Amino acid sequence: QRNVAYYGTFGSRSGRLGMKDLITPSSEADSIQMLTAEPGRLVLMLEGPNDRKLLTTFTDSSVHLFVGSGGKEGVLKTAQQIYSRGISRAAFVVDRDYDDFSDNLINYPPNVIVSEHHDCFIDIVESNFDSLARVTTHMLNNSNHVTLDPHDDPYARGQEVVNSAVRLAFHKAIVRV
Repeated sequence: QRNVAYYGTFGSRSGRLGMKDLITPSSEADSIQMLTAEPGRLVLMLEGPNDRKLLTTFTDSSVHLFVGSGGKEGVLKTAQQIYSRGISRAAFVVDRDYDDFSDNLINYPPNVIVSEHHDCFIDIVESNFDSLARVTTHMLNNSNHVTLDPHDDPYARGQEVVNSAVRLAFHKAIVRV
């Protein structure tokens, strides 16, 4: 008996594979290899869609932001395959998470960029304080718990949240002294 794939998903409840289940580090490495074949094209593979939304504002059209399907582990496996193939116009961005506190030593391939802090959001904020408002705006826009008025400027709202947090931290610091 043959499983025929139709558009849509085959839930694991049926015991059949879904389309996403067929994506592997090897298939993602093949896609990245094809993308880097285009002259001048650079590929950054990221852990998730939030990373892509954030980094879009810091890249231009020569950089293809590729979101992996297997999380950090999948990105690292794909990075190793790309490194083994000798492809140099691809880099892989992963969050450090709690790697420094793990009992297992993680070996990153040379083409992997690991955030200095817990995640790349914090790295961007530390590099430029104004980017904190951008990150906050991004988080507000993607929150299921915040509804912005259509007439509000999202960046101004993000800046307002940052300013309030800084004022609160200032008052807290005074109380601690």
